[in-house]
Amino acid sequence: MITLIKDILIPFGAVAFLIWVQVLLSKGSNPKMGYILPGIISSMSIFWILLVLTLVLPSMSAADRANFQYFDLVKLFFITNLPSLILLGIHTLVVKVRKP
Repeated sequence: MITLIKDILIPFGAVAFLIWVQVLLSKGSNPKMGYILPGIISSMSIFWILLVLTLVLPSMSAADRANFQYFDLVKLFFITNLPSLILLGIHTLVVKVRKP
C-alpha cells in the first residue's frame, strides 16, 4: 500500500530541496559553486561503477558472468549521472538568466 508521506512527499521533497540548493548555489556571489552538487553526484556514480568492476565482477560465478551484460552497466552509469546533468542544466539556466 502506498503511503502518502513515505512514498510521495519525501521523494518529491528531496528532489525539490536539491533543486532549491542548486539554484541557491548558482545564484550566489560565486556562480562556480553551482558545480558542487553535480560534481558530488558524478563522483559518487563513478566510484560506484569502479566498485562494481573491481569487487562484484571478479566474485561472480562463471554462470552469472556469462549472463552479465556490460551494456547494462553502461546504461546504469548514464542513469545514475542523469541527476547530475539535470542539475548542470539548472545551473546553466540560472547563470544565463542572471546575466543581462
